[in-house]
Amino acid sequence: MSTIAWDGHTLAADSQCTIGAMPCQTIKIRKLADGRLYGHTGNAEDGAAVFHWLETGGEKPEVKDFAALLVGINGQLSRLEDKLVAFPVNSPFHAAGSGRDYAIAAMHLGKTAREAVELACLYDIYTGGPITEITLGTIDG
Repeated sequence: MSTIAWDGHTLAADSQCTIGAMPCQTIKIRKLADGRLYGHTGNAEDGAAVFHWLETGGEKPEVKDFAALLVGINGQLSRLEDKLVAFPVNSPFHAAGSGRDYAIAAMHLGKTAREAVELACLYDIYTGGPITEITLGTIDG
């Protein structure tokens, strides 16, 4: 699956992708053209389709077993699931994916989003690879 974490300033994600029984790497977080931050868990193709839909509009893609975090330029966190209707998450930190429990516990103890995903990489078999991160407000993400 994945682990993506938001600590109120930074969105971080692992990069492990599994195709059948073969692990590979992919990018799970991106900055949209309007400055919002986006990170997805679940099927990588669904994640790419939702990113494209958020950028260009049009019909909602059909997704299944999907979750994403969407951070507005004002820092407001929203979550998207299978219906692709953003709903606000009013919490100082949040995580999604198979390693979310480890990540949330780490951030509760004062760790950053990156550190939270690092912890998830240690204990969740579906979380791994290099960690990527984007801080809200950075120019190049």
